Amino acid sequence: MAGRIFVRHKLNIMKSSRYKLIFGAVDAVTSTISHSAGADFIWASSFILSAMMGKKDDGITNIKTFSHHIKSISMGSNNIIFDFDIGGKNIRDLGQNLKHLVNHGVYGVCIEDESYPKVNAMLGNTGRRLLEPHEMAKKIHYIKSKNVMKIVIARTHSMIINEQLGDLQKRILAYEDAGADALAIHYTGSDWRKYAETMAKLNISKPLVIILSKELSLPPEIDKIKGVEYLVFPNQLYREMIGRAMLVSKNNIYDGSFWQHITTTDHIFNLVDGINKNLLEGKNEV
Repeated sequence: MAGRIFVRHKLNIMKSSRYKLIFGAVDAVTSTISHSAGADFIWASSFILSAMMGKKDDGITNIKTFSHHIKSISMGSNNIIFDFDIGGKNIRDLGQNLKHLVNHGVYGVCIEDESYPKVNAMLGNTGRRLLEPHEMAKKIHYIKSKNVMKIVIARTHSMIINEQLGDLQKRILAYEDAGADALAIHYTGSDWRKYAETMAKLNISKPLVIILSKELSLPPEIDKIKGVEYLVFPNQLYREMIGRAMLVSKNNIYDGSFWQHITTTDHIFNLVDGINKNLLEGKNEV
């Protein structure tokens, strides 16, 4: 019930707007709820898939590892956009992973320009490295050349590493020329006015995808940005589910307290780190 209310709350915001809504699901049930509530597409997040398996989100390089989860999410909707992450360590990996996604009937992919091993966009890390524009363009062109995905979103983390505006523009042009159907110029800050001002200075010919990784509502500045067609809420439902689990106690059950809490992404990273630490130490419990 809580998930349904949460999804409807988001959909009501966009019901009369011009945006297409992409909502992150975690399994067949949440995918079905999101789809039936009116979400245009369902997002299969690499962050969520990794967390559900107790793995660090450091780059999906073998799609087979996540087959069960992808199949489950796909059972609830035919319009799955897979967060393809970096696609693989190289073009060979990219090709194998792409074939696997096709077998699951995935509608489209979003691929980002992080190098391997990638650093999750929500983590501050001075060691973050991006591919050169032409290297990322090769990945985009490869996916498009196979003609198996109905939409290919090219995602750049240029703003996260504070690249110069001219360097960001070079990336945009390279990714558009390579055939990207839409662009996600990812932003993890909180000053959406700054983001809107940056977008106004850029020459962008493809539709924009805004990924709202931390927000629970639509920042008003986004309505001022030209070319925005897609809004992604990738992990909010999962964070709400985890938040409720973290609050469960005997007292909650006995006194009928309403469990309402949404975790930060840091909560989940810390939990996954704990799982990995226990595995390294040979412990079975977390």
